[in-house]
Amino acid sequence: MTSDRLAHQLSAVVGPAHVLSDPALRAAYETDFTGRYAGRSRLVVRPADTAEVAEVVRICLDGGVPVVPQGGNTGLVGGSVPGPAGTEVVLSLRRLDGIGPVDTAVRQVTVGAGTVLGDLQRQVAAQGLEFGVDLAARDSATLGGMIATNAGGERVVRYGATRANVVGLEAVLANGTVLDRLRGLPKDNTGYDLTNLLVGSEGTLAVITRARLRLVPHLPERVTALVALDSLESAVALVSRLRALDSLERRTRRIRPEPETRRRCAVEYPRRTGCAIPPRFGWPRANPRRVPGSCRRDEPRKHSTPVRRGGDLLIKL
Repeated sequence: MTSDRLAHQLSAVVGPAHVLSDPALRAAYETDFTGRYAGRSRLVVRPADTAEVAEVVRICLDGGVPVVPQGGNTGLVGGSVPGPAGTEVVLSLRRLDGIGPVDTAVRQVTVGAGTVLGDLQRQVAAQGLEFGVDLAARDSATLGGMIATNAGGERVVRYGATRANVVGLEAVLANGTVLDRLRGLPKDNTGYDLTNLLVGSEGTLAVITRARLRLVPHLPERVTALVALDSLESAVALVSRLRALDSLERRTRRIRPEPETRRRCAVEYPRRTGCAIPPRFGWPRANPRRVPGSCRRDEPRKHSTPVRRGGDLLIKL
């Protein structure tokens, strides 16, 4: 199938304004976030809903044209950009950005694959909720891309990766069939668990168009702690203890070291590790640069002063 004929058929589905053939317009879809990976597409198609996605996939199947699904294109490994041959159609899902009503009773919401993570977080915040997965690219990454790559993010230890926060999906298979698994039931034994199968499949099994997401309560306050441990076993044990707490923030936010403890930590920790302590919780401000010192294992610990206590959990420098 010629590119002109393909563009004509796709334009009849999504509209001429959403079939991009001009190289200048396609460029943003052909290079990944890092700029290290770039390819060349035949066309870029931007459908508006699931029905249009299904029809686009059918047309490409009939014409023998490969398809590359794409979300916010914030990936760092080139997985969302076309190859160099110029034979592929980039299927951009950014227009599928609808956010359904928040079901506060079960803490769930249905979103389009093109919904930007930051938009979702702002929408559900009004209900005192948030999506458990959060990323630095929250204002550009889309939920469809996060689901397709099973993104982990900054809070994976607490809430799990994306797979643990998805309770249902809608997707378009390679032949244009629409798969609907948006019920969001906590227990559903009717057939294979296709939702978990599709999460992390990176567009190889289907094109994700909508998702039913699990939400978590918004925590009003957060703190950051820098903890130094002497072994991998200690780190695993600490994480296990922390995950058992209902809210680490609520358990620690009332604890404030005595002035002498803060002074010693502000002086000794940078000297012994070469790292500055973040100026939080009234700590003396440390010059944010590397300071002289050593981190030798055989150096005696002159100051082993408790700096945080969470329940019966004691953390020492």
